[in-house]
Amino acid sequence: MKQVQMLKWSGFAACALLIAGVVWLGQGILMIQHSAMVEKDSAQQQAKAFVVRPGDSFRAVTEQLTDRGLIDRPLHLRIYARLKSIAEQIQPGE
Repeated sequence: MKQVQMLKWSGFAACALLIAGVVWLGQGILMIQHSAMVEKDSAQQQAKAFVVRPGDSFRAVTEQLTDRGLIDRPLHLRIYARLKSIAEQIQPGE
C-alpha cells in the first residue's frame, strides 16, 4: 500500500515539476522576444503620444497600439503584462 502511495506522490511531483519547467521556459522565451523587440525598436524610436482613455481595458489599449503600428504582437504584450502583474497599473493619462 505504501508503494502505491509513493508512486502516486512521485507521479504528482513529476507532473508539478514538468508544469513548472514549461512555465519557466515559456516566460524565458517571452523575455527573450521582448528584449529583441526592444532592441529593434530602440534603433527606430521616435516620440509618439498615445492616450489611454478612461475605461479602456488593457486589451483595448494593446489593440489600439497594434492598429497604430506601435507594437507587432499584442498577445505577447498581454501575456508579459499578466505575468509581471502590470496590466492593472495602466491608467488613463493626458
